[in-house]
Amino acid sequence: MLVDGLDFKELHEMVNEYGGNGYGFQMCPTPLFTEIIHVNHLRNQMQKRSDTDTSDLQRAAREILHRVYEFSAAAWTESNEFLTEESQLIAETYRSAVAVYCMSSLASAGALPPDPLLRSNCEMEGRILYGLLAKSMSRRSAGYIFWPLLILGVQAIDGDNAMRHFVRKHAASMSACTGTYSPLAAKEVLEKYWASSKAGWDSCFETPQMFTTVLTVNRGQLPRRKS
Repeated sequence: MLVDGLDFKELHEMVNEYGGNGYGFQMCPTPLFTEIIHVNHLRNQMQKRSDTDTSDLQRAAREILHRVYEFSAAAWTESNEFLTEESQLIAETYRSAVAVYCMSSLASAGALPPDPLLRSNCEMEGRILYGLLAKSMSRRSAGYIFWPLLILGVQAIDGDNAMRHFVRKHAASMSACTGTYSPLAAKEVLEKYWASSKAGWDSCFETPQMFTTVLTVNRGQLPRRKS
């Protein structure tokens, strides 16, 4: 996730080379993983930009969001004969989470305009993500979707108590089931954010947090069809 000074050509070669293996980015589809990196790179560029004309970066932000919405979880799953319907649900969950992350974090950085339509779309996508996570958490692959749960937690600043309870409950259960602290660390940061009067991605993560680079707390193989 740390992209300062990154050679994008080498990055894409690495993603294409290793993204399709059994542990490939722990179930985040390769095209979506690439867009997460593009978002982070664009946020970095916004911070470094000294002039006031950011039209090129705003255009790049819109293009990223367009590609995220163009991604088809069904087509991605069908392209790999070993993946299951459960894999498709996880891919759909990641697509929704990346869309929310793109809109929320790039609006916070100024790369997307903070207009009512964008805010409405982000809230709607947040509700979609909530529903997908509720389905995913009932499956054995729940550990693969720590990052989407984190994204929902940021979105829950605008949500009701039920959404926040959902995030708290499943972050705690992920930590207990996997023996890792990252979900609890995320829960603590999110609870502090919810209690504040601030809103926006950068208000939640005012200081760097290592758990934001963790896509999953499940270190096993991906859900696959039996041959």
